[in-house]
Amino acid sequence: MVNDIRPARGQRRDYTSGSVGGRPAPQPQPPALPPKKVKKSRRKRWIFGVLILLILSAGAASGWIFTHRDKSPVPKSVQSAVSFPIYYPDQKKLPNGYTLDTGSFSAGQDNAVIYKIHYGDNKTIAVTVQVKPPSSALQNFYSTRIPLHTTVNTSVGTATVGAIGTQTIVSLPTNGNSWLLITAPGNIDQSQLKQVLQAFKAP
Repeated sequence: MVNDIRPARGQRRDYTSGSVGGRPAPQPQPPALPPKKVKKSRRKRWIFGVLILLILSAGAASGWIFTHRDKSPVPKSVQSAVSFPIYYPDQKKLPNGYTLDTGSFSAGQDNAVIYKIHYGDNKTIAVTVQVKPPSSALQNFYSTRIPLHTTVNTSVGTATVGAIGTQTIVSLPTNGNSWLLITAPGNIDQSQLKQVLQAFKAP
C-alpha cells in the first residue's frame, strides 16, 4: 500500500516557496565564519625589531659616553684654579722610558700650573703652563734669554728650543691662550725632546 503524500484536507502545497500549508519551510543557516586569526608572526617580528633598535641605541650611547668621557690627567681642582687650558703630553706618544707624573700637577699662587715628566735615571722635565704673553714679550724673551735657538713644529704650536746655563729651555706658545715653559737637563737627547714636544695635546 502506497502512503498517501497528498496534503491534508484544507492544506495546499506551495511548490514555489517550498512551504507546506502556507507556512515557510525552514531556511538553511549559512555556516559560521571562523574567527580571524591574529598574525602573531608579524607582531613578533615587529617587537623583535624594536628590541634590536633599543639595544643598538643603548650600545651607541654607551660607546659615545666612553669615548667622550674626561680622560684628562689634570685634576679638576687644578683645572678650575686657572682660566687657561692646561696642555699635557699624550703618554702613548712619549718616547720609551718617559712617563707623565699624573700626581705632580699643582696650581701655584702666581696663576701657573706645574707638573713633571720623568725619564732615565731619576731625570725630570719640568713643565710650567701659564697665560700666553703678547708676541712682543715672547720675542724679547727669545732675543735676551735664548738668542741661540731652534724651532720644532708641533700640533699645538711652534716650540723654540734654547739653553740657559746648563739647562735646556723650551718656549711653546700654543695656538690657544696658554704658554708652556719647559725646563730639561742640558744633556737630554734632542731627538727624544722633539718627540716629547710633539706629544703635547690640547685638553
